[in-house]
Amino acid sequence: MPFVVLPILWIAVAAGRRINALALGGIAAQSSALERSLFGAGAGLTLTAYGILALGVAGHLSPVPMIAWLALLAIVGGPENLAMGREITGIARWKPNIFSLLVALGFAAFAVIALFGCFTPPYPMEWDSMSYHLSDPAIHVEHHRIIPLPWESHSNFAFTMEMLYSIGLMAHSIPLAKLFHFSMAVIAAAGVWAIGRRTLDAETGALAALLLVSMPLVFWEAGTAYVDLAAIAYAVLGFLALTIAVKQDNPRWLALMAVMLGCMLSIKATSIFTIVAYSAAAALWLASRGVGDDSRWNVPAGLKGAVAIGAAALVIGSPWYIKSWVVTGNPVYPFAYGLFGGRHWDAANARLYTSNQVNFGVGHADPKTKMPIGVDLLMAPWNLTMFTMPGHIPPASSKPNPFYDIPTTMASLSPMLLAALFLPGFRRTRAPLVIRASLWLSLALLIPWAFSSQQERYLMPILPLLSLVSADCLLTFGREKMMAARALEALFGLSLAFSLFAGQQAISFEAPVALGHITRDAFLERNFPAYQAFEYLNAQPHGSGVVLYGEPLGLYCEQPYMWGEPTHGKVIPYDTLATPNDLRAYLLAHGFRYILVNFVGAPLQNGGPGSWSRKVYALTTSPPVAGSGSVQVFRL
Repeated sequence: MPFVVLPILWIAVAAGRRINALALGGIAAQSSALERSLFGAGAGLTLTAYGILALGVAGHLSPVPMIAWLALLAIVGGPENLAMGREITGIARWKPNIFSLLVALGFAAFAVIALFGCFTPPYPMEWDSMSYHLSDPAIHVEHHRIIPLPWESHSNFAFTMEMLYSIGLMAHSIPLAKLFHFSMAVIAAAGVWAIGRRTLDAETGALAALLLVSMPLVFWEAGTAYVDLAAIAYAVLGFLALTIAVKQDNPRWLALMAVMLGCMLSIKATSIFTIVAYSAAAALWLASRGVGDDSRWNVPAGLKGAVAIGAAALVIGSPWYIKSWVVTGNPVYPFAYGLFGGRHWDAANARLYTSNQVNFGVGHADPKTKMPIGVDLLMAPWNLTMFTMPGHIPPASSKPNPFYDIPTTMASLSPMLLAALFLPGFRRTRAPLVIRASLWLSLALLIPWAFSSQQERYLMPILPLLSLVSADCLLTFGREKMMAARALEALFGLSLAFSLFAGQQAISFEAPVALGHITRDAFLERNFPAYQAFEYLNAQPHGSGVVLYGEPLGLYCEQPYMWGEPTHGKVIPYDTLATPNDLRAYLLAHGFRYILVNFVGAPLQNGGPGSWSRKVYALTTSPPVAGSGSVQVFRL
């Protein structure tokens, strides 16, 4: 069942290629077969997801309508199916050399590591998958429609990838859902290779793609149902469209760039920074066309192009933000509360949410240490690279684990990226335009990151750019026989060795369950403290609702559930419920028969008299009916 993803991808690519060909006309033929397929995947997968969104809104989120939608897309693909078949047969004529074989071996190694993750049941390391990337669409699939979840603010994010995950959930196959994100990693890597091949040479493109997929953060996420790799895949496709426009001196390709960036916005709201940066880059190119002929910069043309690209991207990515506006009154809920407001939210929740976001990183002033922000930001590249390494001492202004919410070597980046920030300055020749553009775009994306939530995952759109820079420096230094070439090659080798070591650790943990040597239940009972409690709840009559406190990982709960803390969404009217018995009566009246409490995540006993937490704590004085350790289930 999981590999049903392959025909679905084929259908999406063919449909996307057909639509792009009709929109671009004859210029589509000026791209390679790989480029046409990549752009087809970008457009086709988003179209697939938007169709599932329409089914969900209409109350037809079930297998038969979904299959009908895929069949319609297959018809749309039409002649592209035959063209793709001919192109596939051409691969058999590939004649590899030693370099390409080694690169292919590297790709295969990191793909295998990621695939083990795809076939491992989500556990708390995959926090976002278990709390909303998979949990929310699972609720929608159960109801056969997309329903509001006012108790869970993340449910109002852009959910294009979650629509694709719904296909796997309808098929009762989480590995199928995860393989959609794995596919996005493949698209991102192939896109980087295509950029390098078109603007530099095939070797640089292949090496840059290998560097990208060899980063532990990348190949770990490729085995999850997260969304970050999907976002960077569309960023890569947008950059590819821009490079084609520049190489062919044809602004019509910028329309495809706008489409890819709009698809990116439909996945992650922080993509707005990438849209601004890439639109500015396109504006500079449009304004500078013809300057070499002693003509002046055409600033109005540049501004007009940037506005058109940005507006088109916003329109394409808008369905999720319109949905959020309709449901909550805020298009970017729960952000920008001071500007838009929002239902089931208030100013106190907004302040708490913002403080949790800016709690990451090292760039925000610490009132205790008074460390200068500038110094910490200058050292951020070093700390981003080294913060998962043993013995690394974080800056005084940061938290012990500043850039990622779970301490793990899987959050590591490659030291090659750190070198990429400085090595171009030592070139004997001027760096190619694509390398200079990559560096400037990376800087442009670093700036908003520095002044917002400094999470490492929010920086992932710059990883393909710096991978191109690193690969170009590595090969150029070798060709120019520079003294630094050997040191750089050794650094690259050590980076790959460390990544393989991290991957081996992941495989040793995941292989027993992925290969079926231990059961899914045994794996989760060992690695997810709340799993036994959920097993008990799932054995109760269906409809025995449960309110979760301190345990947002509800993926394995088969009963109706919701998060109980008012900090996630003000749904339960704690202020109007004077006593614990009033709270009990309210929950029972709304179909909730149990509460599940993780006392580590929700130390209810610490609340003040009359607080919501003390009212809930009073409901836990009777003996629990299930659970173990800090996780307990209480019958109401």
